Amino acid sequence: MVHLPTEMIMLLDERASAESVSRSQVIRQAVAAYLAAETGRREAESTEAAYRAQPPDAPDDWGDLGRWRQAARNARANARG
Repeated sequence: MVHLPTEMIMLLDERASAESVSRSQVIRQAVAAYLAAETGRREAESTEAAYRAQPPDAPDDWGDLGRWRQAARNARANARG
């Protein structure tokens, strides 16, 4: 059981009444939203860490994207010029 301040319970009851659901349902929805946001935050941090460890323009097993992009820019400039 979780103990909440009276004011918070009153706000939960107002929300539950407005949505025609129980207080418990409002709390479950809030916890689910919090956990989903936390999961999203962790996934974003993991992705950012991976990009810091291996930046997209760094050479890898697939080739050297930075050089390829530079060659493409040069080719476009030569085609225009």
